[in-house]
Amino acid sequence: MSIPVHVRHVYILAPQNPNSVLRAYRERRGRPPWAIGRLGHQDEQPATFGGRKLENAAEGLPHVRIIDRVMRRADVTALLNCCDCYVSLHRALGFGLPLAEAMSLGKPVICTNWSGNTDFMTPDNSGAVRFRLVRIGHDFGPYKAHKLWAESDVEHAAHLMKRVVYDDEWRSAIARRGRETISESFSLEASGRRCGSGWRRYGENSEGARQRALLLRTRDTVGQVIARASEHT
Repeated sequence: MSIPVHVRHVYILAPQNPNSVLRAYRERRGRPPWAIGRLGHQDEQPATFGGRKLENAAEGLPHVRIIDRVMRRADVTALLNCCDCYVSLHRALGFGLPLAEAMSLGKPVICTNWSGNTDFMTPDNSGAVRFRLVRIGHDFGPYKAHKLWAESDVEHAAHLMKRVVYDDEWRSAIARRGRETISESFSLEASGRRCGSGWRRYGENSEGARQRALLLRTRDTVGQVIARASEHT
């Protein structure tokens, strides 16, 4: 994505619900020049990006750039690293890995205060957008019509998007706290410690002990097979 040299702020839209972010952008007042890139998943088809509807939503916004192609992992990381803010007005998430990645890079993140991302995102380390739960109404991928998902408060999102531009102290604070959260609680080392602790707790009950013994026997058996194969090479 080519960014004009005069653009002051670069924001990235998350794959879900980019139209709401564009609406929030339109509702801001006194907005400086900035660019928006929209990231999608590798297995997404162009139709799932919103197609013409998304292009219509971006009409009249000259600094919006819609990325509708598959990008290499290195390019995605580079784009995250050069952006000034990551915005996700998602309706539902799993874990929210792109948000965690942006936070680990020290980027301020504005997102719906709902779903899996609340395991690591709070109003203290991110721009937590208010929401209300609404009925989906129709089947949409894995989401069934009778289920509920979040409808973000676009006006609140617009307020936070403006604040992240003009409130230097707040922007720096949430970026720093977000990075600290990921580093201290979700790094490889921290995740490994949690997994080890869970493994030990799991092994304390009889079923867990049986499963652990089975896994250890399987490991030893595989190791023996590999060792014997190595002897004949």
